[in-house]
Amino acid sequence: TLKFDKDGTFRGSAGCNRFSGSYSVEGELITVKSLSFTEMYCNGPPGVMVQEQQVLSHLSNSTRFSINDPYLALSYYDEERLLVFEKA
Repeated sequence: TLKFDKDGTFRGSAGCNRFSGSYSVEGELITVKSLSFTEMYCNGPPGVMVQEQQVLSHLSNSTRFSINDPYLALSYYDEERLLVFEKA
């Protein structure tokens, strides 16, 4: 999950742990800053810890966003789509 707040902060869950940080936006560019997360270990479901590492890495490497309702895509410039979230 991922929720951006209007005050420039965000928060979410990567499967087991929660994360938060701040962001800034200029046009379609996004800068993720101050990413922090809890450090619990989860046994399951299988692969959840690998998934978390990938989500947090992709989130911190995101430089561009696009919204195609109900989807939010975070990308590394125009080179690679990193994460896609669906509006709840």
